[in-house]
Amino acid sequence: MGTWGPGILQNDSALDFIDIVVKTNDLSAVEQPISLVLSVGERYLEAPLAEEAIVATSIVARLLGRYAVKNKKTNKLDAWLEECPVKPDENLILNARRALERVQTEPSELLALWKQSPHFDAWKHNISALQQGL
Repeated sequence: MGTWGPGILQNDSALDFIDIVVKTNDLSAVEQPISLVLSVGERYLEAPLAEEAIVATSIVARLLGRYAVKNKKTNKLDAWLEECPVKPDENLILNARRALERVQTEPSELLALWKQSPHFDAWKHNISALQQGL
């Protein structure tokens, strides 16, 4: 896992996903990982997909005006958000909440990796804060 901290945007998958999102004019790139996580159901959820879904959920929260963090790593995303012509509907917000729950439910590779980390509590706190922003 190319991770340097427990924050929502502190991993390589998150920054790569932001690069994909900012190339769109709609929320299709944001909706996709959320839908894919939900389609996994009770099967094994791999970490890269879970990380993308978490970032997608963070983008939904940001579109609602709830910024967890703003810094130089979020500049591209923040500029895209200012220009984004659409806002998340209730269905996307509900699915984002459900995706976060699924990421935190076994079997989830990302959850298992964080449970082995000394930063698990900080990660859980960040996920909880994101959930409250939806």
